[in-house]
Amino acid sequence: MFNVYDIKDGEHIINRETFLEIARILCDRESADEVKKAEDTYGEMLSEMLHTFSTGAVVKYLNGEGQFTNFKSINQFKCWLIVNQHMPSFKSLLDYFKLYCENNNILLPRLNIAFGDYYESIIYNTEVYFRNTFRPEWLEEEQIKKAIRDVDKSIVINGNAIESPVFGIMPPTKLSGGVKTLMLMYNNPHMVFNASTCGDNCVPFIEEMIKEKDILIGLYHAMDFSKKDFEAYIVNGDVVINSYEEYIELADKYCRG
Repeated sequence: MFNVYDIKDGEHIINRETFLEIARILCDRESADEVKKAEDTYGEMLSEMLHTFSTGAVVKYLNGEGQFTNFKSINQFKCWLIVNQHMPSFKSLLDYFKLYCENNNILLPRLNIAFGDYYESIIYNTEVYFRNTFRPEWLEEEQIKKAIRDVDKSIVINGNAIESPVFGIMPPTKLSGGVKTLMLMYNNPHMVFNASTCGDNCVPFIEEMIKEKDILIGLYHAMDFSKKDFEAYIVNGDVVINSYEEYIELADKYCRG
């Protein structure tokens, strides 16, 4: 039914039309038989990609603008799915991707870090973006309430009012820059935000967040992730790190450049 992965003249290429059709089927879930075939084909594609990456070869995807997106690792492919998950069909692809990895004991970091201006789409001024996009229902999330309580020492009264020991009753726009960025990250997992607007007291909440979802953040400094068993995928170098020491080395390398 599906022919999603081709090798042409030695190049490994994802068939765009078929790939998008698989995404549509996984999203709509109208026919159980079609969904099963789409899942099987997508799983086979992921297996082929993993084999291709193990040989050092590149997998290519021809996007709608007629340009190739090149993947050199499964983590690069994962981050591509992350930044496109605002489209429901790609969210379905990401969900099945994570299920495939879980079923095949493929352990990938949930924290993904891009140092500097790696992504042109990074939201650098999170203050302005928060002011223009904040929704009162964000304050209903327990994780957000806890972050406001622990980082800003303030209490959520309702979607439009916070009780602060410094300012008294205040609007959400008066929260700290770090808490605002945490809210943006939590509610827009497809976007890359400047996490250097967060203090190190926000780190525990980023660590809690990645227990629930994959996060891709931008950093312009070495945020303090010095706890034991630190693991992350560094987008700039296409490398998975397993220690804080490796993280510091790469932060120094890419933040200077």
